[in-house]
Amino acid sequence: QAWTASAREEPYMPIADSSEETFLMSILRTVFVVLASLIAIIPIFWRVVYIQEYERAVHFRLGKLHGRSKGPGLVFFLPFVDDFRIIDLRVFVISLPTQEMVTKDSVTATVDGVAMIRVCDPDLTVLQVKNFKKAIRLMVETSLRSVVGSHEMDDLLTNRRKINQSLREIVERTANSWGLEVIHAEIKDLKLPLQMQRIMAIQAESERDRRATVITAVGEEQASKLYSESAKILKEAPSSLHLSYLDALQRIAGDKTQTVVMPFPVDYFKCSESSTVQS
Repeated sequence: QAWTASAREEPYMPIADSSEETFLMSILRTVFVVLASLIAIIPIFWRVVYIQEYERAVHFRLGKLHGRSKGPGLVFFLPFVDDFRIIDLRVFVISLPTQEMVTKDSVTATVDGVAMIRVCDPDLTVLQVKNFKKAIRLMVETSLRSVVGSHEMDDLLTNRRKINQSLREIVERTANSWGLEVIHAEIKDLKLPLQMQRIMAIQAESERDRRATVITAVGEEQASKLYSESAKILKEAPSSLHLSYLDALQRIAGDKTQTVVMPFPVDYFKCSESSTVQS
């Protein structure tokens, strides 16, 4: 009887386990189906956008700015309701083409420049300017022409740092109102016509000649003062003239390849007579 009872009980055990496993599998299957359905429904109700670290997304909802710019990472937008524009925050370089400009003193020069700009306020940039890269490029070109036209050629050649600072300040006044930051702005190269280069070379040579003449004149002035002082000393001590004469003879006697005829000064006799009378 015991064996019969155990035999009767054994068939029912696996049946119970299989029913529990079937129930768990059905629950898991239901959960997976629900999750898959949600994942499939998300693109219908949400638009997922991946924003890079160096980018920001300016969010518009029903045509109005909705909060601050979003990013980086995953950003969700409502389809048919939300709109966005991705702005790159990295520095971009503006290389100005070579163009002829007229300076304040009516000299034609070929000038080109370079500027480095970056976006510091994406929301303001999108709201204020339609194509901010083109707008800031035209702004830098106009500012460069204005700066060159307000300075003379000599200033452009000698005060380059001051002119670059002036150019940057002019560009910054407009760029800041557009949410842009000016990192760098300067004149890259300045070329003059060949005729102007020749004129400037002649001017530089004349300037060097003038400096040489001035230096010679200053030397002669200083030498004349020294000669005047030495003459006063020789007048007070006539014997020093004889010593100066002997010193000159000693310097000349060092060169034995030439014959030098030295005039004998009359003052020497006067000095000798006076010394003889005194003695």
